[in-house]
Amino acid sequence: MSAQWSEGTVRYQLADGFGLGRAEPAEFAVYQTIYRSADAVFLQNWERSLSMIADSQFLAPRIFWIEQDQRPAGERRIGGVIIAPNIVSNLILLPPFADIDAILRQLKKLLLQWSDLRLDIIASSVLPDQVEHYERRGFRRSEVNRCMIRPTERFEVSWEDDLRLSRPLQTEEDDLTRLFYQSFRELGLGEQTMDSRRGAVRHYLSRYAEVETLGRASTCVRDAASGQLIAACLISLWEKWPLVFDVAVHPGWRGRGIATRMLKGALNALAGEYPALRLFVAVGNEAEALYRGLGFLAGPALTNLRLCAPKSE
Repeated sequence: MSAQWSEGTVRYQLADGFGLGRAEPAEFAVYQTIYRSADAVFLQNWERSLSMIADSQFLAPRIFWIEQDQRPAGERRIGGVIIAPNIVSNLILLPPFADIDAILRQLKKLLLQWSDLRLDIIASSVLPDQVEHYERRGFRRSEVNRCMIRPTERFEVSWEDDLRLSRPLQTEEDDLTRLFYQSFRELGLGEQTMDSRRGAVRHYLSRYAEVETLGRASTCVRDAASGQLIAACLISLWEKWPLVFDVAVHPGWRGRGIATRMLKGALNALAGEYPALRLFVAVGNEAEALYRGLGFLAGPALTNLRLCAPKSE
């Protein structure tokens, strides 16, 4: 097994005749876009899909080809991966090579050598047909998400007189934080803290709330009598197309179709300027059925896994 991790190292020799060789990001991006094409439809276009990897200075020293030494020169490339201490992602194998277990065995050994073992080792955005192979190596699922997409469209949306609508404002940071924290905690969606929710809300307000179209597509719903914020749908931008940043309805106000109408309002406001709206949803979340009912197309499930308290095999 090769040396410790270094951003300057261009090749790592693994056991059993395998190795990692530093990849040129633009070429690697082409292979990624093709061999992970199941989720490429949810990106804006070929060029944007390529640029996510090819233009990332952060990823560049972490991108490697997986090579098999016994093959003839020029034919040793059998896959690719993004890997660094405590993280592995974007694993692909190039047909006809298909022995993913042999590759993961080597990658796990390398991660155990490189990583800070006080921290979890994360395998991110793992494709469905790879999950069980990671689990065989001791990784455990932490979250499963999927992207969904729908064309924008004009809708007629009406609201009751007891509800007051507005676009999100910087002054609503506290109210938005409480709403999302209470809503997501009640639904059991991931590890929720007030600080993490406040950070997300602050990020949204600082980057997207003042963007005219995104602001118009976003909605804050208040109880007209008390002024309480009871629902919100925040629309951001991802790869130059709109993305539902967060949507939530206070537990006491569910069942009135508020989330559906907020999303229809977003699709309506975006129509004519953007062709599609996307969102991410945790697989199994009851909201997934709501999104399907609104015509959102579901992409493949992408799983994040963790190797906790890792031990050498």
